[in-house]
Amino acid sequence: MAKAELVTLGWAKSAQPQAGRVSVARIENHAHTPPHDHLFHEIVFIEAGAAEHLTVEGRRLLRPGDIILIRPWQWHGYENTRQLTLLNCLIDRRLMNQLAVTMHHDERAFQLFTRPLPRPRESAPLVLHAAPAEGRHSLALLERIMTETRCRLAGWEPMATGALLEFLAMVVRFDARIRLVENLDITDRAQKAVFDTAVWLEQNAVAKPSLEQLARRAGLSPTHLSHVFSQRMGMGIVAYRNRIRIEEACRLLAHTDWSITEVAARLGYEEIAFFSRMFHQLTGQSPRRYRQARNHPAGAQLPAVAP
Repeated sequence: MAKAELVTLGWAKSAQPQAGRVSVARIENHAHTPPHDHLFHEIVFIEAGAAEHLTVEGRRLLRPGDIILIRPWQWHGYENTRQLTLLNCLIDRRLMNQLAVTMHHDERAFQLFTRPLPRPRESAPLVLHAAPAEGRHSLALLERIMTETRCRLAGWEPMATGALLEFLAMVVRFDARIRLVENLDITDRAQKAVFDTAVWLEQNAVAKPSLEQLARRAGLSPTHLSHVFSQRMGMGIVAYRNRIRIEEACRLLAHTDWSITEVAARLGYEEIAFFSRMFHQLTGQSPRRYRQARNHPAGAQLPAVAP
């Protein structure tokens, strides 16, 4: 993947207007789409036609009933499309984190939607396949979300959220090919402590808790929490917190007129040099270049580095 080829998409330029934090759109005669990644979750349902799906693993022929699960920062594209019709389900990362609270006891749901990918731009989106009856059920759920978010009748938000949760549960059920979960020697209590800590960090990105404070909140010793968090999440607590803050910085730089210094301060970075260094480490660009690229009509050009 050449650096100049990768386009990063933000929520505002991708979701349907007024769709809130979930958006579903049917795209008929989908055209060639160059490689891109984005800051949100995307689940694609192939309704009709065919195309070659481009990922880090190469090309794969898509067929009706395929479901593509694309995590934030994973890249993909479409070539040689032939009467391709698909439904795009876009889910804001913050909404997915909230929904994950409902699903976190399911190991496969945790692997699919919650556990961070160590090198997302170097991993391929997961492609599942639904049998005809399952595909019809999935299609009905996506159409319900699409209708609710567009019409916005009384009660539309819980209706859309309920349909989305059911659709995500269907995706988990389709995941017959997921790699076996590593046999981690940790208790259920430790698993819950790790998940609760991750959710708390998501919801309190600016906070600066010590490891001891997080451990007291989780009911584990600092050493135990640090060990099981790294084992479970694939990265340490500090690295996880930095990723959360930099992803929020991307959103603020793209969709506000706050200065870079103000963005850094709002996210708890006291030194702009440290913020810039962390931002470049995770995105491959300086904050200034990232903002300039996001404000360019062609979209952001980001290098294919692993955040």
